[in-house]
Amino acid sequence: MSTLTLAVGKERDVSPRANKTQRNNDKRPPLGPDARKNLGVFGLITGIHTLATVIFSAALASLIARAAHAGFTALAAEHEHLKAASDPETYRALIEFSGDSQAKLDSTNGWLLGLGNLLGTGNAAITWGLIVTALIALAVRSGADYALSVSAQRAAVGAKASIRQKLVHRVLATGGADTPEGTGATAVLLARGLNALDDYYTKTLTAFVSVAVVPVLLWLIVLSLDITSALVLACTLPLIPIFMILIGKTTREDTAAAQAELHRLSDHILELIRGLPVLIGLGRERAQTRALRKLGEQYRERTMQTLRSAFMSSLALELITTISVALIAVLIGVRLVQGTLGLDTAILVLLLAPECYQPLRDVGAAYHQSEDGIAALRSARTVLDTPVPEASVSASCEKVSTTPETPEHLVIENLSVTYPGRTQILDSVNLNIPRTSKRPSAVGKQRGALVGILGASGCGKSTLLGILSGSVRDGLVPTGASAPIKVTGRIIGAGNILSIPQNPIFAAPTVLREMALYAFSADLSEEDYAAKLLTGETQIRPSDRERLENYLWKLGLENLSELSPESLSAGQARRLACARILARIDALHRAADHHQNLQITVLVDEPTAHLDAHAAHLVTQSLDALAERGVTVLIVTHETELTEYCDSVVRASAVVEGAHAEPSHEQVYRWSIVQNEAPKIIPAAAPHKQDSADTSAEHGPTLHNAPEKMVRENTEHAVGVVKTLNTLRNLTGLGILQGLPPVILAALTSLAVISLTALSGWLIVRAAEGPAMMFLMVAIVGVRFFGLGRACARYAERLLTHAKVLTAANTLRVRAWTGTYLNVGSVRALLRGDALLERLIGGIDELRDSIPRVLIPPAAHVLVMVTALITTIVVLPQAIVPVALAALITTIFVPWAVTRADAHAEETTRESTAELLRLGTGVLSAAEDIRANGVAPSIEIATTRLNDRNVAALTRTSYAQGLGRALVTLSWFGAALWCAIIAHPLAVSGTVGAPESAAVVLMCTAMIESSVQHIEAVRSWPSFAALLAQIAPGIADENSISDLEDDTSGASHAKSVRESQGQEPDLELVDAAARWPSMDKPVFEHLNATAHTGKWTGITGPSGSGKSTVLATLLGFLPLEAGEIRSYGKARGNDQLRGYAAWCPQAAHIFESTLEGNLLLARDRADRPSEEQMIKVLQRVGLGEWYSTLPEGLHTRVGAGGGFLSGGQRQRLAVARALLVESPVLLLDEPTAHLDSESAAALMADLDTATRTSGMATVLVSHRPEDIARCDAVVTLE
Repeated sequence: MSTLTLAVGKERDVSPRANKTQRNNDKRPPLGPDARKNLGVFGLITGIHTLATVIFSAALASLIARAAHAGFTALAAEHEHLKAASDPETYRALIEFSGDSQAKLDSTNGWLLGLGNLLGTGNAAITWGLIVTALIALAVRSGADYALSVSAQRAAVGAKASIRQKLVHRVLATGGADTPEGTGATAVLLARGLNALDDYYTKTLTAFVSVAVVPVLLWLIVLSLDITSALVLACTLPLIPIFMILIGKTTREDTAAAQAELHRLSDHILELIRGLPVLIGLGRERAQTRALRKLGEQYRERTMQTLRSAFMSSLALELITTISVALIAVLIGVRLVQGTLGLDTAILVLLLAPECYQPLRDVGAAYHQSEDGIAALRSARTVLDTPVPEASVSASCEKVSTTPETPEHLVIENLSVTYPGRTQILDSVNLNIPRTSKRPSAVGKQRGALVGILGASGCGKSTLLGILSGSVRDGLVPTGASAPIKVTGRIIGAGNILSIPQNPIFAAPTVLREMALYAFSADLSEEDYAAKLLTGETQIRPSDRERLENYLWKLGLENLSELSPESLSAGQARRLACARILARIDALHRAADHHQNLQITVLVDEPTAHLDAHAAHLVTQSLDALAERGVTVLIVTHETELTEYCDSVVRASAVVEGAHAEPSHEQVYRWSIVQNEAPKIIPAAAPHKQDSADTSAEHGPTLHNAPEKMVRENTEHAVGVVKTLNTLRNLTGLGILQGLPPVILAALTSLAVISLTALSGWLIVRAAEGPAMMFLMVAIVGVRFFGLGRACARYAERLLTHAKVLTAANTLRVRAWTGTYLNVGSVRALLRGDALLERLIGGIDELRDSIPRVLIPPAAHVLVMVTALITTIVVLPQAIVPVALAALITTIFVPWAVTRADAHAEETTRESTAELLRLGTGVLSAAEDIRANGVAPSIEIATTRLNDRNVAALTRTSYAQGLGRALVTLSWFGAALWCAIIAHPLAVSGTVGAPESAAVVLMCTAMIESSVQHIEAVRSWPSFAALLAQIAPGIADENSISDLEDDTSGASHAKSVRESQGQEPDLELVDAAARWPSMDKPVFEHLNATAHTGKWTGITGPSGSGKSTVLATLLGFLPLEAGEIRSYGKARGNDQLRGYAAWCPQAAHIFESTLEGNLLLARDRADRPSEEQMIKVLQRVGLGEWYSTLPEGLHTRVGAGGGFLSGGQRQRLAVARALLVESPVLLLDEPTAHLDSESAAALMADLDTATRTSGMATVLVSHRPEDIARCDAVVTLE
């Protein structure tokens, strides 16, 4: 027998030393998996890249300097001609202007500047050795660019794959019960957050490595060439981190406050979107449109405040670096005029100085870009570093547990459970539960016991199941808590635990594949087969399909095998959970075929709650079938009818006499077990099933599946540039006029960089000719101007771009919000909050981040290229071919080649990434179901296979990115080399001046940044167009939003209609028919129903009969195909129906606020309920006694999603909120869900009194006969 003693878990280490370590870890950026290996590789490649850059720069400097040196002969001849033809004063003025010095060469000073003598002699000659050396260095540098890009991308891909795998494994270890921010936040991290590691690895880590390698190497080389320039570098380089620290400290408080406000606003927006179904149900969705816009505007202002601080540090960084380079250029120019420095040395130092500062600039830029990546790594580390508490019972069932003999009892001894901040939920519970039944088995083996568990809401029934299943463990710190759960006691004879939860969650894309996940789990080969089915790598074999459909047939789901589990109704989902356990039991028996005694305990939570009679009978039969297999079945239920079939009943009874159904914190329960001496036999014949119009009548189109075809079609048509840009303008208002200022500023930024480099080269070569200093002052001022202009233009461009993009994102989000509630497809779709989050948050945020990276660089690059070509034609027209060729290659050919190379892997990458993220988020959502039922091995195999496929595809994509960088380097540095070779004979002959030639050559070396940004933008275009096509459907017309922003439009609509009538309000369906799009026949036809003032109308029927469809028509979601809906005798359209009836859905969202905050949502501010009214409505729904125990009263916080409340309390609060609306019609969807029979009866009695006395017409949807019995009229759907 399995015996486990439970002890109180250790407290977390809260010592000062631990806190100090944690603070240090928070300050130090995480490096991710394989950090040492990655940093070592990056450092080696960076070192090679730096040395190749130095050698190429030396060769280029030698070429330029030799051209200037050789060109002095032509200049001297011109001077002689001027001397003979001009008077002495004129000649002296001309000499002061043009200079009379021959450029000094240091080519014999060491190996680096002696490259010109390779394979040749003479200081003025260009040798083949020099050209070959330059080409080799260029090839090595380009290869290093390629290798660094590919290595960084592969490191990012590997890190994401490793972290995803570890996250899935860690969450499955506890079912996600102790994830610090919840499985939802972890799913977002898995789906989107980890994508930030791309920038973190490719930009941030490489920049940090460059800071450690490049400045040191280059400074040593500069020191060997020019001590003065080395001293300037030594003095200015430390200023950059010093100023970064000073600016950071100065803006730290403002930035921290702004970030805190950003988090609050973003959480508020997220909460608003999660609660959209509730807002619609309360008629408050229109009133919240203006609130959403206001929140978005506050978010924009706070974001801009944070960005100003961030960009200010970048501005200071840019100013320091550019001014430092300009200072070096000016000092070099002065010494060239004095003749104390060689021109080749000067040009080399000028080329190396910006490279010395570049890593520091990259770190400054990458630091802000890396914040998301650092946050993602820290969030992942927080999850992964959380210790895994030992399970109270071996419940995972991943390994089959057998014993020599079957224990007769499941023994619970002195079991006590205390949640953080609460009194004991279970207090010294002692139970001796028989595992077997006295009834004979039809299959000739010992029959397992059916054990019912009864008790009031809040007595600890779910906690008891949680202890057995392993979701409640000693030492486990629940999500949202800071202290651990404390569990003491001992459990004996649990065996292998399986679970059928009340609200099951599924990981597979279809019902049949969900079944396969559980059915094929007996051994490693079956688990691999199930994993392949889950990832879509193989198809279900016909024989296996027949077996799986047989399980579904037993639960009446045979026609739903290809549907997505998310589209099932709650009752159908519960039946699917039963079917998959039947399959899992068979798999366990196959795995233990050589053992005689297999202990299995199945935990079942409310299996028949709110099911129609036929469906409830199928579920009950499936539980009886489990008992026939020797399985012990523990059934938590509120339905006493189900316990009549049980062999024994465990009951939790309140110790305090006269305790009400809704317990207070002080109530204590005594647990006891009673044998049922004569359990009823489950009838073989099921109650008559009323055929529904369509098996999918309850489903309608979901946000998960319905739009896929439409999105694919839109994506195919939206990739065109013009169409995509028109779509963007229509959605966000960002057209040509709005985008022109940021594009111009971006182009000016690039042109300032290019001008600074080219003018510095001209200044140095011109200074080598020995002119008077006054003639160099314009160039010196120009160098400083372009240095300052670059920093200021970049700062202005970033601020302006982000301001426009944030405004556009806010507009788009408001339009998407409006479009969502105006065009919601179905009640089922509306309740899928994760899909709404993806639509309104994920996609729009991704679009917001993509606009600056995708749209601005190509337009700015075109302006830069045109300017470069014009400059070349004016200054050095003989070099137009290499410059034009490089511009053509980097603007058209390289983006085409990269996109083409990327396209081969892009489709595979997109598919594997989408499948990986879909599976990952599905697994995290269903983590507890997966863990409790022991199918985690198949899940982990599936995620590993998808990870491997995704890594391979993304690795191929990284080759395209590396290819782009390498080709850009080859193109522009090759063009610089070509221009230098062309300029040499021209300078020697005096056709073109050496300074002008140097300006064009150095201009080419400064074109790389603009070209790389352009290529990355073009490469990202297909994804950007596809994203825009996904967002576009369902966006509301902006002209309609202003009419919807009136706070009173939604809240007062029902009242105004009611007050304008002189008769009692009612709601009528007259000869109505409705169908969902793409359905062959209506869900219902000729339906007539009337809801009168102060009376109840019930709607009931089997699952799939169309009850949710009726609600959808009454709420105005689905237009009628025939008939009409009337109120006060007048026909009402969908627009008039919205906000008319208050709707309380079964799973109503409770906002993360206080009791008061949730209740205040019911009305407009102008009609704010008083504190007395709020307390009274709580009393009306049966929460009065519980409320009286709350120290903070209405200000009591309810937790995320109402997590601090029990299921019954959440349901009652939702009903109270709906009652406060005071709508003429109240729609209740299964209001007694999660309540025991006594609490349900009490709530229904309170609702009955409240609605009848207030004159509300009530429409009730329920399967519960006791609820329907209160109705004055009943509509039964067939």
